[in-house]
Amino acid sequence: MANTLTFSAAILLLEQGTQISVAPSNQVTLSGNNYQGNIQSIGATSEIITLTDVGSSGYVFLKNLDATNFVSIAQVTPAVAAAALVKLLPGEWCFFPTPLTSIYAIADTSACDLQIIFAER
Repeated sequence: MANTLTFSAAILLLEQGTQISVAPSNQVTLSGNNYQGNIQSIGATSEIITLTDVGSSGYVFLKNLDATNFVSIAQVTPAVAAAALVKLLPGEWCFFPTPLTSIYAIADTSACDLQIIFAER
């Protein structure tokens, strides 16, 4: 299928004899043709996540590739850790739909590589 994005997740929580699980999946038709995949070095000063040639809202996947430091993600600048929408510890990732094309990030202590995949909605 052309211009489609399929995403799925599996979540299993085991806590004190209780089990909660969910395995949602979804497929959306993308009206835009623009997408990107890259790795951006995020420094210890607030900076915009570079979304080149993407002119509208979409779906974003972010993964902290650093082994030591966390990365804070925010919808406003400066992207300070205390006001972050998302805090990605080493190796953590997130995926979300967003109406924004300006997303900001800041690394804790020293620069971190952030994997970015963005598909225009």
